[in-house]
Amino acid sequence: MERYKIGCFVFEPDSNVVRNTECDESQVIKLDYKHSRILHLLAENQGQIISREKFSQEIWEKTYVSDASINNKICALRRVLGDDPRKPVYIKTHPQLGYELLAPVDKIGNSAELSKIREQTEDLMRMLNCSGLHLI
Repeated sequence: MERYKIGCFVFEPDSNVVRNTECDESQVIKLDYKHSRILHLLAENQGQIISREKFSQEIWEKTYVSDASINNKICALRRVLGDDPRKPVYIKTHPQLGYELLAPVDKIGNSAELSKIREQTEDLMRMLNCSGLHLI
């Protein structure tokens, strides 16, 4: 099963699920199929600008889709990720060009790797809290 670590989230495209690794692991966000495909396309092309035309070809295939529909899907994904379009951490809009996934992406293959990532995140959070720093 293919999984992606995207910032503080783990994305499982096969099950259309996003998990926030900074929160309780039982917090599972179920995406609809199109949102999942969009996030998958962004993850596979992290750091590259994906045009609306590419989204249209890859996600909607032979069906016409308006720019507004793509914008609405991106907006919904931003809400899921807690992203602010004015100060993006995850998805950046490039006017007239498309969208770019800014957050680092790592492919993770199995539950042992996922457990290691959880452990590292918890260690980092403890270290930050002990040093008096708090993430907002």
